[in-house]
Amino acid sequence: MDALPDEIIVYLFSFLTPPEITTTQLVCRRFLRIGRDDNLWRDECFEISRYLVNLRRRNRAKPIPTVSAGEPRSGDVLGAETEDQLGQRSVTSVARHEQHNSNQRATERIRVMANWDPSYQAEKVDWYTEFIHRTAPICTKWFQKPLKQGGGRTESPLEVRGIGAYYLPGSEDMGMAIAPLEDGSVCLWDVKGSIIGRSGEGSLSGVEHNRALGQGNATCGIIDGISINSDINRAFIAVEKDVMEVDLQTLRTVSQTRYPSSISAMSEARGSTPITIGTNDDFHLYDHRIHKTSPLGNSELERLEGSQNDAPAFRRAPKLQGDYSIRRSFAKPVALSILHMLNYGEDTASDIFVAGRFTSIMNYDRRFLSKPRTVIHSGARLSSLAYIPYSFSKDAAASMRYSELSVGEVRSVKSTPGNTLIACGEYGGRGSLDLYGLSELPSDSTTVGTGRTLQSAFKNRLTSSTSMILSVIPHGSRLVFSDGNGNLKWVERDGLTEVRQWNISHEIPDNRPRGIFGTVDNEYENSVDIARKLLPTRKHGAPAAINMDNLILWNGEKIGLVQFSNKQHSGAVDFEEVAKSLEERHHEDSERAYRELTRRALEAQADEVRLMRGLGLSGP
Repeated sequence: MDALPDEIIVYLFSFLTPPEITTTQLVCRRFLRIGRDDNLWRDECFEISRYLVNLRRRNRAKPIPTVSAGEPRSGDVLGAETEDQLGQRSVTSVARHEQHNSNQRATERIRVMANWDPSYQAEKVDWYTEFIHRTAPICTKWFQKPLKQGGGRTESPLEVRGIGAYYLPGSEDMGMAIAPLEDGSVCLWDVKGSIIGRSGEGSLSGVEHNRALGQGNATCGIIDGISINSDINRAFIAVEKDVMEVDLQTLRTVSQTRYPSSISAMSEARGSTPITIGTNDDFHLYDHRIHKTSPLGNSELERLEGSQNDAPAFRRAPKLQGDYSIRRSFAKPVALSILHMLNYGEDTASDIFVAGRFTSIMNYDRRFLSKPRTVIHSGARLSSLAYIPYSFSKDAAASMRYSELSVGEVRSVKSTPGNTLIACGEYGGRGSLDLYGLSELPSDSTTVGTGRTLQSAFKNRLTSSTSMILSVIPHGSRLVFSDGNGNLKWVERDGLTEVRQWNISHEIPDNRPRGIFGTVDNEYENSVDIARKLLPTRKHGAPAAINMDNLILWNGEKIGLVQFSNKQHSGAVDFEEVAKSLEERHHEDSERAYRELTRRALEAQADEVRLMRGLGLSGP
């Protein structure tokens, strides 16, 4: 085997099943490297795709396609063949005919795969991870529940009022999840779900006398109320009308800015680009560089471990100097999602897209905020915006869905520069998933031009969801969104072809309380977890990493990690069990055994009652 080239081993691996291929990766390092070949797993993803199933179903009633006019047909080949005295075709002609058919099938397969392939030429896709995400079992791991500081374990956990992602410096991986709690504190979790830091209670309450009056427990409950700038270790958290700037090294609030009305959405914080703040009445630009902050200490006591007992030090901004506002002209607009769109290879954004409780997507230029630059009509009430830095064409996507384009046409379509704007929301009581193909910005960035042009639009309002779609993000070479029924659904980048779906509420603990007939309590039967916001654990377009691109979800009260694994359910109860003493665990085990014994006794008694019912009564 050592003398065989890699191409031969890959060809041999193609005859194995996916579990057998993964088993061969344990043999040696060479087989591990070859067993992760992108072309090999790309073929496996194509074979199990819904795209191929739909294509085969549509082609059942169609005749077998004929060969093009420039190629020899089977009849011509048979007529030119020589026959021996027994009337049989020669071995040479048969081999030539089989080779021609084999080449024709290979060419057709390449063309069909090009129509299906969701990746672009400049995009690096790890197809081994793609296969895992498309086929592996899914499980949810709920993060450790924060408890009231100084309280016991019997108290109810605090609600999580948002979610933000902190990415490690110089890395594309998520390092921490950051969220405000209902008691006005800031909590930090690692990617495994353990709490690693927490500020003092009421650190987000603002002015001291508000805490004295008991008014300091109001934190953000909006979907986009947290923005994390990993480059400067800052978290920007919306608390009603205020933006609280929190230093993530000390968990101190270092700046507070109050706006005229309640904040409804915040854009992503990136580099030196100002954050766009959406309120119930206006838009504002928040630039952290011009806001005064309190001096930060350098002692170790003011670090993460020691800052929990320190009072938060900050200065409230006296006025909104340096913040530029724009009053929107349409009636009672409420922005729910604000997106900064970047051109490919750039790190600063001048394009601002806004969507919310109105039926259009507003496009603003950060350098010229007097009026919208363009307006994209959707017709739906939108809740979330996302984008991928590649072009989109509705007509080309429809043709590729039916495998009608040649390899050259597919290459031409995917080489067109542009971006795909993704919007989700609700239309007529059903979910709406919209894709908009936008051109790139004009090359002359010194003048404010017409901006991006809308080249194509596709709106899926039939098969996306039966309820409102709450959040959508790119996930690998797919799109994933969450709806009001608790479903996570993955679709191809055409916005229509389904890859898989999964319901969060299916993950119910095995030790949930049961009734006397073995049924689950109503508390669990009627509870439906929904994902109000989704976050990736790896940035889009990051270098390949085997099965590390998981999902973080926030359901409005707690945070969970969606993993692609066959491991059994594990949740916040795991973290609680670690902190319990041996005596407490023994006592709980005894109670659980007693409840189970009682339940079985009541079930047996109920069975006897049903069996004896009617016995001993004389007939009519």
